[in-house]
Amino acid sequence: MRAVICAVNSSYIHSSLAAAIIYNDAMKTPNIDACIVELNINENPATALDKLYSQQGDVYLFSCYIWNINYIKALVSDLKKVHSCIVVIGGPEVSHSPSYALSSFAEADYAVMGNAEYTTRELLFYLDSGDRADLFLENVYSHESIDKISDAPAAIFDFSTREFPYSESTFGRFDGKIVYYESMRGCPYSCTFCLSGNSGSLSFVEIQQVEEEIMFFINNKAKLVKFIDRTFNANLSRAKRIVRFIIENNISTTFHFEVCLNSFDEELTNLFANAPKGYFQLEAGLQSVNQKTLGIIKRKTDIVSFRKTLHSLLENDNVHVHTDLIAMLPEETLESFFYGFDFLFYLSPHTIQLGFLKVLKGTQMYADADRHGIVYSSEPPYEALKTSKISYSEKTLLQKISFLTEKYFNSGLFSETLNALCIGKDISPHSLFSMLSEYFTKNGLFGMSHSQKSLFMHFQSFIAESGHDMDSYLAIDYINTVSLRLPSFLMGSVREPQKSEVFDYINNNASVFAGFPTLQSKSAKEIYKRIAIYAIKGIFGSEPVMFVDEMEDKTRSKRKRAAANITFEAQNTSPA
Repeated sequence: MRAVICAVNSSYIHSSLAAAIIYNDAMKTPNIDACIVELNINENPATALDKLYSQQGDVYLFSCYIWNINYIKALVSDLKKVHSCIVVIGGPEVSHSPSYALSSFAEADYAVMGNAEYTTRELLFYLDSGDRADLFLENVYSHESIDKISDAPAAIFDFSTREFPYSESTFGRFDGKIVYYESMRGCPYSCTFCLSGNSGSLSFVEIQQVEEEIMFFINNKAKLVKFIDRTFNANLSRAKRIVRFIIENNISTTFHFEVCLNSFDEELTNLFANAPKGYFQLEAGLQSVNQKTLGIIKRKTDIVSFRKTLHSLLENDNVHVHTDLIAMLPEETLESFFYGFDFLFYLSPHTIQLGFLKVLKGTQMYADADRHGIVYSSEPPYEALKTSKISYSEKTLLQKISFLTEKYFNSGLFSETLNALCIGKDISPHSLFSMLSEYFTKNGLFGMSHSQKSLFMHFQSFIAESGHDMDSYLAIDYINTVSLRLPSFLMGSVREPQKSEVFDYINNNASVFAGFPTLQSKSAKEIYKRIAIYAIKGIFGSEPVMFVDEMEDKTRSKRKRAAANITFEAQNTSPA
């Protein structure tokens, strides 16, 4: 029997750990010939259908999540019309309500509840034998057996029986993709909005095995490995051992962890803070600073401790830190949400994700939504539309601010300008982004694609309309993150030498360029391409500054700056 494991990811760069696990189990089942087909929700449905049909599978297995369930439903509907096959659905969007999943998914033959490792081999065995699997397996259901479905939570998987889902022979398919890895299952916390909040006890992979598997990723030059452990530092001593092991053995792989900053001790903080740059990414959920909200969602957060640890992690700029806020939580007001936004902004993490509450089946939040006045969409991803404290119109404002935060804060393009506005001009971050939202709305800029250059143009226009002149800071940001060559609309705040003057400077100041490794032994023409010299109004005094691009590749990086002892005739307006 041919089994096709179908992974429908949120984008091309993602991969599916579930598909890798199910494939391993399928390949160990007698008489089963298995394969994986990886798709993504942005893929043309006709192309996706052709990929599945061409495999001529007897059974197709799908992992269903809030981001792919509707795509899978449409895909399976067409697949069943052109090919006779059995369809099995599982995953979070099925496990927590298999009766609802089956009733709303007519083309699915079986729904699997709980851990796939407990079920896959037995399920395929019965399907191959021609028997109805739901008659023999406790956590497998069909349309005919909906009435036997139990609401009891699935058991925590025993990792002593767990097998590593990756192999040397198949790892090539993950080139250029994020690789997902699980070293523990379950969560020590009980956040009411999270599916892991009712998972009960924790189950861990043996630490020696984790180290061996980390070495697999390092030796196979995985670019980014994301631990899907809900709280990586749930066991502090174990977390520290893993971090030390990576520091001692890593070559070029980045490891991503979800962490609880309140549970850090000084040793773990220092391990991350002093690790080689690029080894680690951390995702730290703040979610809210509203103490009443935190109590309702059963999330204990010490704001002072959170701030202290985050500050320490960011001090050396060697660990990328992603932070989260969730809008539309119970008792969260617009004012308290903005307070949390400003709190994170001034701490300057690398990214601030403004997410929105998803009311997921199987969570306590799902059971309590009406009591908290939360109205949410009946379609995946079940996002909250309004609450008793935040109206729908206020939610749309937050969505716009979320979009602008991604473009103007998380992009890293505007750090100098944002700091100059929010610190130098004493404009609160939430006020700035609210006003920017009004500007984008007024000028019809939402719903359009934006290049880096156009983002700078719109920001310049917005700032000028607000009565401020930030062109000098915008120029610094543009040079630092986009290009050494400024566009015409930012040239009003700078002076620059003529090309001939720059070549004279290069030819007569060899010692200056010897101080930059990427410029050593380069010709004057090559050096010219890698530097820019400007005198910028109101910044660095009135002295010219040389910006040097030291990146051999084209990866965005802060340019290095050096004083440029050069006198030149101005081509542009002289800085005040």
